Amino acid sequence: MKKLLLLLLITICHLSTNAKTFKFKAFSTAVFSTGHSTMTNENTNILVTLDLDKLKLVIYTVPESNIDIVKMEESYKDGVNTTHLKFTGVDEDGTKCNVELLLYGNSTTDDIGTLVVGYNNMNCCYRLKKDE
Repeated sequence: MKKLLLLLLITICHLSTNAKTFKFKAFSTAVFSTGHSTMTNENTNILVTLDLDKLKLVIYTVPESNIDIVKMEESYKDGVNTTHLKFTGVDEDGTKCNVELLLYGNSTTDDIGTLVVGYNNMNCCYRLKKDE
């Protein structure tokens, strides 16, 4: 587990220096409901933090979403230099969720990644840029 967390730290350390909390801004969100095939897409300005010391992901929405990372599932880099980090998490209500963080290594725009938080009946997707 410590090796995987070290890999996570190395992978996203280019986003922040000397910090164990990484900050992103979600500039666009989408919600996909599997039972109804509906989608809501909004332009947003949401702070997202990943704290490696506390193994916590916080999405500063109303209400705030707090997800405790309980297991790192897998991480890999694909052929287009995108890093995929997958976690199992538990939110503040005790509901299990799957979290995937995609970081685009070759991004030439502000869009540096995507965060997907998946539950049994829906996925919440956040397009990310660096928090400045």
